[in-house]
Amino acid sequence: MSDQLSSSRVFVFVMALFFINFIEMGVLKSFSVLVDDLVIQLNTNLGTIGLIVGIYHSFTYALAPFIAPFVNDMSVTLISVVCAVGSISLSLAYLASDIIQFGSVCLLSGVCYSVVRLAGVILFYKNVRENFSITFGIADTGNAIGMMVVPLLTEFLLETYGWNGTILLLGGLLLQNSIFLLLMKGRPRESEDDDSDVRETSPSSVDSEVDDDVFDEDDDLLQRRRDDGGSRSATSSASVWRCCHCVYTYFGLSLFFEYRHTAGVMFYMVLSGIINTSWLVFLIPHGVSRGFRLSKAVFLATCGGFGNVLGRVAQGPIVDREWMTSLDLTIIFTVINAVVFLLDPLIIDFVLLCIAAFVGGLAIGSRTTLTVVIAKEYFPSDSFSLVYGLQCLFYSVGEPLGGIMAGWLASRVSFSVSFMVLGGVEVLTCLILIPTRYLVTRNTTT
Repeated sequence: MSDQLSSSRVFVFVMALFFINFIEMGVLKSFSVLVDDLVIQLNTNLGTIGLIVGIYHSFTYALAPFIAPFVNDMSVTLISVVCAVGSISLSLAYLASDIIQFGSVCLLSGVCYSVVRLAGVILFYKNVRENFSITFGIADTGNAIGMMVVPLLTEFLLETYGWNGTILLLGGLLLQNSIFLLLMKGRPRESEDDDSDVRETSPSSVDSEVDDDVFDEDDDLLQRRRDDGGSRSATSSASVWRCCHCVYTYFGLSLFFEYRHTAGVMFYMVLSGIINTSWLVFLIPHGVSRGFRLSKAVFLATCGGFGNVLGRVAQGPIVDREWMTSLDLTIIFTVINAVVFLLDPLIIDFVLLCIAAFVGGLAIGSRTTLTVVIAKEYFPSDSFSLVYGLQCLFYSVGEPLGGIMAGWLASRVSFSVSFMVLGGVEVLTCLILIPTRYLVTRNTTT
């Protein structure tokens, strides 16, 4: 019997992941609407609220490699329960009377959010294999659209129900993701079908028998030392070695040795985190610094949002129809974004600034979706969850670096200089991706 999903089931998966992304990212961005009220009601400051929201968001990526092996084996029903726990946790924030209570429930909700987001991508990957770039790109637009739509809804709720009622309702909105997750139940897939979608193959698996033999030989050596009257240090060394082996296996670190382009891909994720965070956080302040009113500067975010949505979808046909590989397309969009950033000081007219925001959103949106496509195409299918988890971890390293760097430059010099430096980071990204592309080609041909 064919293992392919019917078109109707594919549509269900696309819509389910779309709304999961839409709700999760929309609720996260809605905190920006609630910030002022939270500062007053919880008797705290902007820095503390920003820290809590930042941790809530960073958990999405930083925890990914730690929970990926568990999420990969969890049932959809259990993941749905985790989603419900996270939703209820956020709803309980409406009872918070101080910042500690608020931070605690947000922390728990952030952990659950990480599980749900990672599970959504893994479930989609396991079940939707035909036209993956197109279908995943459409589903991934939920992030960009949610960032634009849900905060508007939150603003209305805030005026109507206050901050307590708004958080309670946002938690209820998150609870709907439990239903969408249940819709993503699929049939188990055959291992041979999984391997057929990998663009490159390797003669050995990630946890190769060679590695096991090496560890076995070391264990034998340590055992002989103990038999020959070895000291307590030999036993301690064996424990440390075993611990290292567990870490090595659990996080799939053999990928860095099996696939030489892994290091390049992960370094790219760090640089991508720097660029994306800086662009998202400082796009509107950049417009204000140019002398435009806040209402006009906000329109830059709208232009960037539309570009972001288009970019996530546009990469799909290009990759799936094999007009260009995902890595080649990533390099092209990186070059385009580098040019936009480097030309920023010359862009004075507001219309041109809107076009630059649109192009920047187009490049960043497409590269965000292509990240998952790269993990699918250039790594073993049975290691997808590990690869994607590592990508998220390295991305989370770049996020705070981008915010700190761009913010410091903007405060000390100007936003134009800050954006020019981001252009330099994009040039560095190209210098990383081009050799990575060479390693991929070389590995494929050999």
